[in-house]
Amino acid sequence: MNSTKPTTSKDNKEFDILEEQFLSDDCDINDIPLPKQELKDYEFEIREVMKSGCNRQIAEHSLLKCNIVNYLNESKNAYIKARSNIKEEVVGKISTYIDNIKDKKSEQNKNDSYVIEFNKSNEDEGKMYEEEADEIMEEKNNEFENNDDLLKEKENIKKYCMFLFKEFSEEKKDENFDEYKKIYKDKRDALLEAALRLVKKIVNDENEYNKFYEDYFKKIIKK
Repeated sequence: MNSTKPTTSKDNKEFDILEEQFLSDDCDINDIPLPKQELKDYEFEIREVMKSGCNRQIAEHSLLKCNIVNYLNESKNAYIKARSNIKEEVVGKISTYIDNIKDKKSEQNKNDSYVIEFNKSNEDEGKMYEEEADEIMEEKNNEFENNDDLLKEKENIKKYCMFLFKEFSEEKKDENFDEYKKIYKDKRDALLEAALRLVKKIVNDENEYNKFYEDYFKKIIKK
């Protein structure tokens, strides 16, 4: 996937105009563009496009122009449905593991059969499930913030998440999680490539940038 980065001049131009309008008497705070509600279930895709260096508005604009909702909705929902039971099992195991650390019950973790198998396994075996593990780790982030014992184990807990996803996906093969995941990821990768090409156009072509700007910021430009 190609990476694009907006030019500094475009960033400065956008920031200066927005700041000027925000400070003016003509600006209604209710007109300042908020994250697009139709993209509320596509935070991962937005973040992936933003890794190119563009801001959230350009990322959202590009994904909408690529018709993300109609293109990706069916395969993403199928992926989430196929993942749901596996994720529930993983979260249950991880929650118990975390609680034992917080309660200083390390021996209980050591005696858990899944932990024993995890310690025996190659830690890279579950690498293909890193995305799912990252999602769980983000959901659990508040538990890590104020607990030094958990922070020390954070990387290991993430690896354990990946291992559990691998184990449960193999146990529940009839749910076809890996198949639905591949379909969704293949479609998503193609969409992200298209969105990144549009981002590159926006940040390098004045006409394309003006089209984007008009779509997102025309409400606060009082004529």
